[in-house]
Amino acid sequence: MSDVSDRLMRKGREWMTAPKLLAVLLALSLPGGDALKVVGLFDNSSAHLKTAFTSAIAHANDQQQSGHLRGVFLDVDQRSSVFRKSEQLCRVLKTGVAAVLALHQTTREDYARSICDAAEIPFIDIGWQNHINGDGLFISLHPNVDTLIRAFYDLVKHWKWTSFVILYEHGQELQKYHEFFTSTVRFRVTFRQLQGTNYHSILREMKDNGETRFILDCETATVKRVLQQAQQLRLTTPDFHYLLTTLDVHAVDLSSFVYDRAKITAFQLIDPGSTTDFNDAPKKRKGNGVSTSKALTTEEALVADTVKLLSVALNKMDSRSLQPYRIDCEAADTWSQGSEVFNAISHTRIEGLTGSVSFDSHGLRSDIYLDIVEVTETGYFNVGEWTSKEGLKFGPPRVLVPISGQVLRAITVVEEPYVMVKKDAEFRTGNDRYEGYAIDLMNRVAEELNFTYILEDKGKIGHGVHNHLTNEWNGLIGELIAKRGDVALGGITISHNREQVIDFTKPFMRLGISILYRKPAAQPPDLFSFLHPFSSDVWVCIFMALILVSGTIFLLARFSPYEWYNPHPCNVHMDIVENQFTIGNSIWFMVGSLFQQGSDVWPRAISTRINAGCWWFFTLIMIASYTANLAAFLAVEQTDQPIKSADDLAKQTEIKYGSYKGGATYNFFKESKHQVYQKIWLAMNEDEKNFVSPGAKVSGIQKVIEEKYAYFMESPSLEYSVNQHCELQQIGGLLDSKGFGFATQLNSPYRDAISKTILRLQENSELERIKDNWWKGKNVVCAGKAQDANSELGLANVGGVFIILLGGIVVSLLVAAAEFIYSVQKITKITQRPFCSEVGQAFTYALKMKGSSPVKLARPSQCAI
Repeated sequence: MSDVSDRLMRKGREWMTAPKLLAVLLALSLPGGDALKVVGLFDNSSAHLKTAFTSAIAHANDQQQSGHLRGVFLDVDQRSSVFRKSEQLCRVLKTGVAAVLALHQTTREDYARSICDAAEIPFIDIGWQNHINGDGLFISLHPNVDTLIRAFYDLVKHWKWTSFVILYEHGQELQKYHEFFTSTVRFRVTFRQLQGTNYHSILREMKDNGETRFILDCETATVKRVLQQAQQLRLTTPDFHYLLTTLDVHAVDLSSFVYDRAKITAFQLIDPGSTTDFNDAPKKRKGNGVSTSKALTTEEALVADTVKLLSVALNKMDSRSLQPYRIDCEAADTWSQGSEVFNAISHTRIEGLTGSVSFDSHGLRSDIYLDIVEVTETGYFNVGEWTSKEGLKFGPPRVLVPISGQVLRAITVVEEPYVMVKKDAEFRTGNDRYEGYAIDLMNRVAEELNFTYILEDKGKIGHGVHNHLTNEWNGLIGELIAKRGDVALGGITISHNREQVIDFTKPFMRLGISILYRKPAAQPPDLFSFLHPFSSDVWVCIFMALILVSGTIFLLARFSPYEWYNPHPCNVHMDIVENQFTIGNSIWFMVGSLFQQGSDVWPRAISTRINAGCWWFFTLIMIASYTANLAAFLAVEQTDQPIKSADDLAKQTEIKYGSYKGGATYNFFKESKHQVYQKIWLAMNEDEKNFVSPGAKVSGIQKVIEEKYAYFMESPSLEYSVNQHCELQQIGGLLDSKGFGFATQLNSPYRDAISKTILRLQENSELERIKDNWWKGKNVVCAGKAQDANSELGLANVGGVFIILLGGIVVSLLVAAAEFIYSVQKITKITQRPFCSEVGQAFTYALKMKGSSPVKLARPSQCAI
């Protein structure tokens, strides 16, 4: 590249204008000792970046432990000739510089790059340029134009646009849209150049042509003017869609267009919440959450990242060993360490305001990350992202950078299972002394967002109660208001009153108020529990049905001629006939059918068979229903539950009830307009002992266990208590619906980042996994102790059946004895022997266990066949 310098020098030396020469001399005369000089090239359009350059240099010097940078301003008049601008740069290079930074986007500095390449001085550019030549010591921090156009192309392809208009401001920019014409997707693209300040004719033409989709490729300052004129022509209705190519859409006030409901989309490279103040101090926020500092532009962010990149790279090299050479452009001098510095810069990776900064082998920026934002009534909303590696990805937006690397002050109170002190806490230090659901969740959030926190236990101060007399809050909420903590951890209920003084993250758990009470003592099993499947009325009806059907079949058998038969079939001329359905046999037949056993009596006539069939159907259904319910009544313990809902609790006075004083549950009943809840509040408020005060020796759970007391509390804590204390249970359902969240200071810069991470963990089922770990996993005492319906039955459950059996045996013995005595008395009348003698003889014969009768009786002759 020495021929470039020779050619420039041969043109003759022209003196610089006095003001520019003075600016250079002043810059070079700034105190700096052995600091490495970094030249910043500025033109008329980038004068405002000098402040950003100065702040970035100062911040870099504060951050690095070794080596210092010294910024040098070099104002370039773009109207000057290439020779004059080259001479300006060569004058500065004679003083010895470590790098040259082109700190403006509007003009390519090819002459400066050529001189730096020839002198082997690293040249870093932040301009929107399509640098495809990777030769020399050149690095570009701005995303390559081809890369950005590919992002626009992917988005247009995703929207399935086939016809659209590109409104461009500078003619030389048309060549960058070659991606749209070389792809396999066919587009009908209309190009119109925006000239001057009046665009009505162009916009009216597009409206007449029926165009509704536009790519607006113009300067940031021109965007609003174009949209205003489009609004006047009613081109900002819901039918229209605008894609903006500017990366500084956050710096444009588009609030006047959101109510027209036109869709306005753009890409963002930086976090719009960042400010031009590059120090680490927290950003001050107004009550509406808007930063009071000036919004950071992409240019300013690129300047800051350029200086940071250079500082980090030089620090890794140990900049004290670097000795910039005084370059003489006429002598074609080169800096021997220039290539080493360039390699260090190109292989350095930093996390800057524009995201991750790294480079490919051509010195162009790689791993580009862009947010896709849309204009809404509440501001700019992230709808997705685009990366140079993965392309488009719609869904939850990335978490913004400001919280990364921060150390947050976390405050809490010990409260199971959210925050608990480990059993071996005396042997541990710091956050490791604590465990619980909230600790696990916060650790997971901190891991996702790359920050740390220091946990402080505030003792028994509670979550926070508002004192209406002094209008002050105590507890964790009071600590946040006093700015003695950044975030409060625990099961803190989100409520309207609290939201007035602090902020909450998105809820990590949904809940409601319910009742905690003791399980009632199990009633001893009833010996006759086998009768419980049917009520007394049903048993009476079954008995009455048995009598009715027995009487019916008896009458039918008496009237039907087919039920009368000859007992001596051998004597066909016999006039005596018999009927098997006597009153006793009718009842016996029905009883046998009822118990599914049958009998030796069977109906012969059609009428009696119809009657018997209906009875059998009746017994089939009744037995099936009885059997289905019998197992439950035999196996399940019967309990006497005094209350089953909040309504039952309000109607009685024997059981006391209350809540945690000053908490969200306390305020729920205090402010409720529901008639039942108002009655509950009045009953609780009659006695101060019904409430559990902060720091009380006896907790609400202990009061439930030890006293006749019901405790209103949040459902997650209630569920955990039931799993820990087997004698407790939940009564009824939920009385309301709300959520737990982490509390932060009002307008905290950390709230949104933590909220987005909580939502992502919820979508990944991570929150449910952490909850199961504490509610169903660790230290669970009562899991699986519920009585199983298939558990073994004791004698107490089925004892009544044995009593019925024994009773039947006793009754049958008594009846047998009566039959025996009656039979012997009849025999005595025939034999004329003494009664006692006949009893003894019959009894002795019966004990022989053989024979069929103690008396020989005449048997009827059998018919010959």
